[in-house]
Amino acid sequence: MLPCRVDGVTTAGTTHVIDVSAGGCFIATRAAVAKDAAVIVHAKFGGVELALTGRVVHAQPGRGFAIEFGNLPSDTRYLLEHFLMRAQVPSY
Repeated sequence: MLPCRVDGVTTAGTTHVIDVSAGGCFIATRAAVAKDAAVIVHAKFGGVELALTGRVVHAQPGRGFAIEFGNLPSDTRYLLEHFLMRAQVPSY
């Protein structure tokens, strides 16, 4: 769970990234968000703040919304993928 700020969405209360992959993420919030809305998620991944651009592909009123990333700059994509590789828990 990573605290975040979301440009393009009016929120009251906290917002958190609770699931993230190289292709998108889920944002936990009580804010109402329209499908296809353009957003920018700002969150710290491994101590580095990234701005992740995308569009809302699914919304669950009262729970949050999922976004699909779009056209991330190569350095942002690299840092995100590096964070994801480091965050993987080894399976035994």
